[in-house]
Amino acid sequence: MCLQHYGLDPLHHYISPGLASDAALKISKVKLELLHDRDMLLMFVKATRGGVSQISHRHGKANHKHMSYYDTTQPTKYLTYLDANNLYWRAMSELLPTHKLKWREPEDVETFYNGKMIMIWDV
Repeated sequence: MCLQHYGLDPLHHYISPGLASDAALKISKVKLELLHDRDMLLMFVKATRGGVSQISHRHGKANHKHMSYYDTTQPTKYLTYLDANNLYWRAMSELLPTHKLKWREPEDVETFYNGKMIMIWDV
């Protein structure tokens, strides 16, 4: 079926997401520019993650008047846990970079803000 519809042989792919990615590129006719900068390539390789989608290791202790162990000698502290659903869909709905990738100078990083989100690379 895949060979007939997309002209792609599933046996040439290790995992189905790779096959799906190749099929999407073929249908959309998007051309990816090859990375020639070794450091830039390693940045993408090291940033690739997979597996568990949530790992919470943080510990916090609240201190406010509604708690049974409220300590008036300590500052008032409330905890908020924020969770976002459907992050995979959100990521997949954004356009991915395909060409003209270049390094940015550190002083230009604060201008890398599009009004909706700030991208932070933790590699």
